[in-house]
Amino acid sequence: MKNLFILIFFNFVLVILSSCDEVLNRFEYQDTNIANSTKEPQLCVQGFPSDYGEGLKIDVSEAWDINKGYYNNDIAINNAVVSLFENGEKICTLNSYLPSASPGVEKKFPNYFHPDVILKPGKDYEIEVSSVGYKTVKGKTSIPISVKPDSLIAIESVENNKKGYQFTLYFTDPSNSQNFYMVNARNWMLLNHGGNTTQTIDNIKIPLGDHVFDFLPDNQSFVREPFDISTYKPRMFSDETIVGRQYGLKFFLELNSFIDTNDVYVDKVEVLLMSISKEMYDGLKSQYLFQLIKSDLYAEKMTIYSNMSNGIGLWGGYSVTSVTLKMNKKVNFQVYQ
Repeated sequence: MKNLFILIFFNFVLVILSSCDEVLNRFEYQDTNIANSTKEPQLCVQGFPSDYGEGLKIDVSEAWDINKGYYNNDIAINNAVVSLFENGEKICTLNSYLPSASPGVEKKFPNYFHPDVILKPGKDYEIEVSSVGYKTVKGKTSIPISVKPDSLIAIESVENNKKGYQFTLYFTDPSNSQNFYMVNARNWMLLNHGGNTTQTIDNIKIPLGDHVFDFLPDNQSFVREPFDISTYKPRMFSDETIVGRQYGLKFFLELNSFIDTNDVYVDKVEVLLMSISKEMYDGLKSQYLFQLIKSDLYAEKMTIYSNMSNGIGLWGGYSVTSVTLKMNKKVNFQVYQ
């Protein structure tokens, strides 16, 4: 059920590298709109520590390709030493492991993982990665204190001739700190022949007019996030316009008209409210803005956000709380885009 967050990463890469003739200069950014470029081979570290209870996994590679996900499958680093520090004290070393691949699927590259490390809200976490032939890189983030949802309601609705439900997630923003959020959802499904299953819902539509998203330009396209895909805009926002008060975040889930609810149907919907670190927020915001300009020949160069010491990669913490709503009739939502 929690493998929603193990799918990290997948998604959301911030710089394009490719081969050159000279060995020492064999990588350079090819996109003319990226300002933070380098020609030296460097480590790229991508990781998202959380208190969600599934250990910690990070990706280490040499390239950073915005079109391939969080790490470039061309050059993985197999011999890195990955150390994790909590409030300045070393707590563990991550081990290299090879993710399993289905028959016929291209072999995956190693990640670095620790299954038992317990990460805590309110703590600072620093990652340090070294490998022969590369400069050691470091990054620091914190795991925010989670914000518990107040309630979740749903009403039947029609948007753009599509039947579905409009959900409203209510939560109260703490006034004693600057906060950043992301929202996600998943189905809890019952099978009439017995058993149950869960599905992450990719197809979440958030109204463009929601004022908490005014800091981002409108872009009606798919933008990959560390945890999912959203329509129109990334599902993350700051508390700048809602400081210290209750807010109702609205989003629409479309019904799936192609699946017989007599065979399988949604029993309940779980909405996850993620409190994300400023590092993670700035990284997602930077990625989104880059998506808008990357094909614009007249756009000014922009610096892709990174909190790693070499300016490549992202290390951002998050915490999770959730609220579940039982559906009062048999429905089935359109899960994928």
